Amino acid sequence: RSTPVTVTGLSNVVAISGGGAHTCAILSDTSMRCWGSNSFGKLGNDSTVNSNVPVIVSGLSGATDLSAGFDHTCARLTDGTLRCWGAGGDGRLGNGETEIRDVPVPVTGLTGAVRVTTGAYHSCAALGDGTLRCWGRNDGGQVGDGTTTARLTATAVLGITNSVWPAGGGGFTCAVTDAGR
Repeated sequence: RSTPVTVTGLSNVVAISGGGAHTCAILSDTSMRCWGSNSFGKLGNDSTVNSNVPVIVSGLSGATDLSAGFDHTCARLTDGTLRCWGAGGDGRLGNGETEIRDVPVPVTGLTGAVRVTTGAYHSCAALGDGTLRCWGRNDGGQVGDGTTTARLTATAVLGITNSVWPAGGGGFTCAVTDAGR
Protein backbone atom coordinates (compact mmCIF):
# COMPACT_ATOMS: atom_id res chain seq x y z
CA ARG A 1 0.00 0.00 0.00
CA SER A 2 1.22 3.49 -0.77
CA THR A 3 -1.14 5.08 1.78
CA PRO A 4 -1.87 4.10 5.40
CA VAL A 5 -4.62 1.55 6.06
CA THR A 6 -6.40 0.62 9.28
CA VAL A 7 -5.27 -2.69 10.78
CA THR A 8 -8.35 -4.92 10.85
CA GLY A 9 -9.42 -6.24 14.25
CA LEU A 10 -7.07 -4.09 16.31
CA SER A 11 -8.07 -1.42 18.84
CA ASN A 12 -6.88 0.06 22.13
CA VAL A 13 -3.22 -0.11 21.06
CA VAL A 14 -0.73 1.43 23.50
CA ALA A 15 2.56 0.38 21.83
CA ILE A 16 3.67 -1.04 18.47
CA SER A 17 6.87 -2.38 16.90
CA GLY A 18 7.71 -3.52 13.38
CA GLY A 19 10.20 -6.32 12.70
CA GLY A 20 11.69 -7.88 9.59
CA ALA A 21 8.34 -8.90 8.08
CA HIS A 22 5.98 -8.79 11.06
CA THR A 23 4.43 -6.27 13.42
CA CYS A 24 3.34 -6.59 17.06
CA ALA A 25 1.22 -4.40 19.32
CA ILE A 26 0.44 -4.18 23.01
CA LEU A 27 -3.21 -3.50 23.84
CA SER A 28 -4.52 -1.52 26.81
CA ASP A 29 -5.34 -4.82 28.60
CA THR A 30 -1.55 -5.69 28.42
CA SER A 31 -2.11 -8.54 25.96
CA MET A 32 -0.27 -8.64 22.63
CA ARG A 33 -1.23 -9.21 19.03
CA CYS A 34 1.13 -9.84 16.10
CA TRP A 35 0.62 -10.19 12.34
CA GLY A 36 2.59 -10.73 9.13
CA SER A 37 5.17 -13.38 8.35
CA ASN A 38 5.28 -16.14 10.94
CA SER A 39 8.50 -17.84 9.87
CA PHE A 40 10.21 -19.21 12.97
CA GLY A 41 7.04 -18.60 15.04
CA LYS A 42 7.76 -14.90 15.49
CA LEU A 43 4.03 -14.12 15.92
CA GLY A 44 4.09 -16.13 19.16
CA ASN A 45 0.81 -17.96 18.58
CA ASP A 46 2.08 -21.56 18.75
CA SER A 47 2.17 -21.74 14.95
CA THR A 48 4.30 -20.90 11.92
CA VAL A 49 1.35 -19.93 9.70
CA ASN A 50 1.46 -16.36 8.36
CA SER A 51 -1.42 -14.07 9.33
CA ASN A 52 -2.80 -10.99 7.55
CA VAL A 53 -4.72 -10.05 10.69
CA PRO A 54 -3.50 -9.68 14.30
CA VAL A 55 -3.33 -12.93 16.29
CA ILE A 56 -3.09 -13.27 20.07
CA VAL A 57 0.39 -13.99 21.43
CA SER A 58 -0.08 -17.25 23.37
CA GLY A 59 0.10 -17.22 27.15
CA LEU A 60 1.30 -13.63 27.45
CA SER A 61 -0.23 -10.95 29.65
CA GLY A 62 1.21 -8.00 31.51
CA ALA A 63 3.16 -6.66 28.50
CA THR A 64 4.37 -3.07 28.94
CA ASP A 65 7.13 -2.75 26.30
CA LEU A 66 8.00 -4.64 23.13
CA SER A 67 10.46 -4.90 20.30
CA ALA A 68 10.17 -6.87 17.08
CA GLY A 69 13.49 -8.01 15.61
CA PHE A 70 14.26 -9.54 12.25
CA ASP A 71 12.92 -13.03 13.08
CA HIS A 72 12.11 -12.75 16.80
CA THR A 73 10.10 -10.63 19.21
CA CYS A 74 10.57 -9.70 22.88
CA ALA A 75 8.25 -8.18 25.47
CA ARG A 76 8.81 -6.68 28.92
CA LEU A 77 6.21 -7.65 31.51
CA THR A 78 4.89 -5.63 34.44
CA ASP A 79 7.06 -7.63 36.86
CA GLY A 80 10.27 -6.52 35.06
CA THR A 81 10.93 -9.88 33.39
CA LEU A 82 11.18 -10.48 29.65
CA ARG A 83 9.71 -13.04 27.28
CA CYS A 84 11.01 -13.63 23.75
CA TRP A 85 9.90 -15.89 20.88
CA GLY A 86 10.74 -16.74 17.27
CA ALA A 87 14.15 -17.66 15.86
CA GLY A 88 16.56 -18.59 18.63
CA GLY A 89 19.77 -18.76 16.61
CA ASP A 90 22.84 -17.27 18.31
CA GLY A 91 20.88 -17.17 21.57
CA ARG A 92 18.78 -14.14 20.65
CA LEU A 93 15.86 -15.36 22.83
CA GLY A 94 18.07 -15.27 25.94
CA ASN A 95 16.81 -18.59 27.30
CA GLY A 96 20.17 -20.40 27.12
CA GLU A 97 19.26 -22.21 23.88
CA THR A 98 19.38 -21.68 20.13
CA GLU A 99 16.06 -23.36 19.31
CA ILE A 100 13.03 -21.85 17.57
CA ARG A 101 10.21 -21.04 20.00
CA ASP A 102 6.75 -20.23 18.63
CA VAL A 103 5.45 -19.16 22.05
CA PRO A 104 7.04 -16.74 24.54
CA VAL A 105 9.86 -18.09 26.74
CA PRO A 106 11.46 -16.30 29.72
CA VAL A 107 14.83 -14.61 29.31
CA THR A 108 17.00 -16.54 31.79
CA GLY A 109 18.12 -14.75 34.93
CA LEU A 110 16.87 -11.30 33.96
CA THR A 111 14.75 -9.18 36.31
CA GLY A 112 14.29 -5.48 36.82
CA ALA A 113 14.00 -4.64 33.11
CA VAL A 114 12.54 -1.24 32.23
CA ARG A 115 13.03 -1.31 28.43
CA VAL A 116 13.67 -3.93 25.75
CA THR A 117 15.09 -3.68 22.25
CA THR A 118 15.97 -6.13 19.51
CA GLY A 119 18.48 -5.99 16.70
CA ALA A 120 18.52 -8.31 13.73
CA TYR A 121 19.99 -11.24 15.69
CA HIS A 122 20.41 -9.96 19.25
CA SER A 123 18.36 -8.44 22.06
CA CYS A 124 19.04 -6.03 24.94
CA ALA A 125 17.32 -4.76 28.07
CA ALA A 126 17.89 -1.67 30.18
CA LEU A 127 17.54 -2.46 33.87
CA GLY A 128 16.19 -0.21 36.59
CA ASP A 129 19.67 0.14 38.10
CA GLY A 130 20.92 1.81 34.89
CA THR A 131 22.85 -1.18 33.58
CA LEU A 132 22.34 -2.73 30.18
CA ARG A 133 22.23 -6.46 29.39
CA CYS A 134 22.42 -7.96 25.88
CA TRP A 135 22.39 -11.46 24.37
CA GLY A 136 22.47 -13.18 20.98
CA ARG A 137 24.78 -12.77 17.99
CA ASN A 138 27.93 -10.88 18.84
CA ASP A 139 30.10 -11.14 15.72
CA GLY A 140 30.42 -7.36 15.56
CA GLY A 141 30.54 -6.80 19.31
CA GLN A 142 26.86 -5.80 19.47
CA VAL A 143 26.43 -7.48 22.89
CA GLY A 144 29.00 -5.02 24.25
CA ASP A 145 30.87 -7.39 26.55
CA GLY A 146 34.29 -6.86 24.95
CA THR A 147 34.15 -10.10 22.94
CA THR A 148 32.72 -11.33 19.65
CA THR A 149 31.30 -14.52 21.20
CA ALA A 150 27.54 -15.17 20.90
CA ARG A 151 25.78 -15.03 24.26
CA LEU A 152 22.86 -17.37 25.04
CA THR A 153 21.79 -15.46 28.16
CA ALA A 154 21.73 -11.83 29.27
CA THR A 155 25.28 -10.49 29.60
CA ALA A 156 26.38 -7.19 31.16
CA VAL A 157 27.38 -4.45 28.71
CA LEU A 158 30.72 -2.99 29.75
CA GLY A 159 30.93 0.68 30.69
CA ILE A 160 27.17 1.38 30.78
CA THR A 161 25.94 2.37 34.23
CA ASN A 162 23.20 4.87 33.47
CA SER A 163 21.27 3.52 30.48
CA VAL A 164 17.68 4.66 30.11
CA TRP A 165 16.81 3.78 26.51
CA PRO A 166 18.55 1.07 24.43
CA ALA A 167 18.14 0.73 20.66
CA GLY A 168 19.20 -2.33 18.67
CA GLY A 169 20.11 -2.16 15.00
CA GLY A 170 21.09 -4.75 12.43
CA GLY A 171 24.46 -5.56 13.97
CA PHE A 172 24.90 -2.85 16.61
CA THR A 173 23.40 -1.45 19.80
CA CYS A 174 23.10 2.11 21.09
CA ALA A 175 21.81 3.47 24.40
CA VAL A 176 20.71 6.89 25.61
CA THR A 177 22.03 7.54 29.10
CA ASP A 178 20.51 9.66 31.85
CA ALA A 179 22.97 12.36 30.78
CA GLY A 180 21.11 12.54 27.46
CA ARG A 181 23.93 11.10 25.33
